[in-house]
Amino acid sequence: MKEAIGSTLLFKLILIFISIYISIMAIGLNYAITFRHKNQIISLLEQFEGWDNAKEKIDTYLAEVKYYGGQYSTRSKALGQCLNTSHGYCVERMVTDRGEYYRVTTYMSFNMPVIGEFLSAPVTGETNIIFNLKDL
Repeated sequence: MKEAIGSTLLFKLILIFISIYISIMAIGLNYAITFRHKNQIISLLEQFEGWDNAKEKIDTYLAEVKYYGGQYSTRSKALGQCLNTSHGYCVERMVTDRGEYYRVTTYMSFNMPVIGEFLSAPVTGETNIIFNLKDL
């Protein structure tokens, strides 16, 4: 009888550790994919020198890779800083005296079928300064 109870407890512990390991791996993979999408948006903004020229390319890219994103930041929505209104990401224009740069925030979301979305984390990055050649 002692052997049966010991192996059942060991089996439960193994299942718990396997489920924790799989969850950590899934969250890490989801974060890496979100990070890659953020970097691609930054590359497109720099390549097309601003939001006005890159907006369609960014939307096309995110539709092709099926990026669903997470929740918008309530701070950005309340202040009206986001230049876009779709795809679960936020692009903010920052103006300096040398030019402008953009802050891109994508949102990692982790959804479970029964539980729903229980983890949403922002992934933020900035472009290099895009110089205004018209002003030179």
